[in-house]
Amino acid sequence: MAAVSEFGPTLRALQAGSDVVLPSQFSRVVDATGNLFKNKTDAAAKAAYLTIDWVEEFGWASRDGASELFIGRDILNLAKLAHAPGKFIGAIGKIGDRISSVWEADSFMQRFGQSLCVVPAIATSIGYGVDVVDLGKKTTILPISSDTFLSFKQVSSIALIVGMGWSAIEKLGDIAGCDIDSAKNPAEFNEKFNKFTQTLIELAKSVAYVVLGVLSMLSYIFGVPICQLAFLIAGTATSVFTIIEHFHNELKLTKPQ
Repeated sequence: MAAVSEFGPTLRALQAGSDVVLPSQFSRVVDATGNLFKNKTDAAAKAAYLTIDWVEEFGWASRDGASELFIGRDILNLAKLAHAPGKFIGAIGKIGDRISSVWEADSFMQRFGQSLCVVPAIATSIGYGVDVVDLGKKTTILPISSDTFLSFKQVSSIALIVGMGWSAIEKLGDIAGCDIDSAKNPAEFNEKFNKFTQTLIELAKSVAYVVLGVLSMLSYIFGVPICQLAFLIAGTATSVFTIIEHFHNELKLTKPQ
């Protein structure tokens, strides 16, 4: 941090009323980046994988270097595969939590509402389960026929739409309930504003996944020819919002007063 202090008066002037990440926060950004690779290795691997996809899409890799570059796909898939089972097991645990909420509800309408919440939880667990199969096939760990794999992708597309579609609806409700204007002091305002912006990012991520699910459903179930670029854009959007969500959580960015 000694190097940061060398900015002197210029840095202090920038800090006054600034809403950007400043050099004085450099260590926090470094820590957040380290935590991304430590705690969200699959997200970092997905971003790297998509980068290779973009390189391939636009032909930025020379033919001589392509084999060395694209062999990294297998390594990145293994990194994602290491996290996939844990997500699947965690999603199954959430199904149990949802079912428990149904039994603990006091009225029929509450039980009905909690019962509806079980459906997206099941859909999410199915989606994570298919991810395990998908990555297993890509890394040749699970030998699966093309027809069987197609069936898994069809189920996954529907599960993605249901799970993330429900998540998007929940996020819209959370945004409506943020009530930033009710803040009584700057600290409370910043807390509410941070929650509001975080929910907006989560909503954008959920919508991006829904779009990806719709593209997959049209392609794998209805046989609609969809260009690879459309999948690449939707997949990149999910990755970008996941990373933005991580940094927003880590840095706790708030609106300046």
